Amino acid sequence: MKILSGSNSLYYSKQFTCDKEKFKQHKFGHWAFLAAQAGAVPLKMTFAFEQFSMESTTVEVAPSEIDNQIFIIDAKTSLKEGMP
Repeated sequence: MKILSGSNSLYYSKQFTCDKEKFKQHKFGHWAFLAAQAGAVPLKMTFAFEQFSMESTTVEVAPSEIDNQIFIIDAKTSLKEGMP
């Protein structure tokens, strides 16, 4: 993936595919881009910029049920928009 500055690498496996439609609005870590291009979500991500570097690696892939309640943000939580 080419970016304006720094570097960004996404690693995935065709063994672990995803529904592209469910990730089309998922902006974090360029998941929407990878889902659209490869039909997968990243198993490893690396970001390196002048100000910081970050690496995220999947340690386990297991099917599970997720309660939608964990996605509800408390009204007292202050939110700020990050990227457009």
